[in-house]
Amino acid sequence: MQNLSLLASRVLIAHIFILAAGPTVLDASGRAGYMASVGLPGVLALPSALFELGAALCVLAGFQTRFASWALAGFCLVVGYVFHFRPDDPMQMLLFMKDFAMAGGLLALAAAGAGGLSLDAKLTK
Repeated sequence: MQNLSLLASRVLIAHIFILAAGPTVLDASGRAGYMASVGLPGVLALPSALFELGAALCVLAGFQTRFASWALAGFCLVVGYVFHFRPDDPMQMLLFMKDFAMAGGLLALAAAGAGGLSLDAKLTK
């Protein structure tokens, strides 16, 4: 049951990153504009999307899961603070808390590891 739970965790958490990053890899202009709106260089849109997509695919496959989970947790904390910490806007604060909750789930996954149904497990045998 633990291996199935860890697999489900990896699928569910990777899903949101893949859906967010996939379209940006194909057309980074929307993310570039959003980044520019908070004072970040839009040129970082494609590299950030590639990082997000690559790390999410690693989590999904259970490859280098602890490292990828730590990296995505850090990404969530930074993104949450930079883009969503707006105490006067309830919707942005909800997104801020969502990013922090996702970071918590990723840290739990980093602590637990990928489980037996993963590339990490296959490669260590």
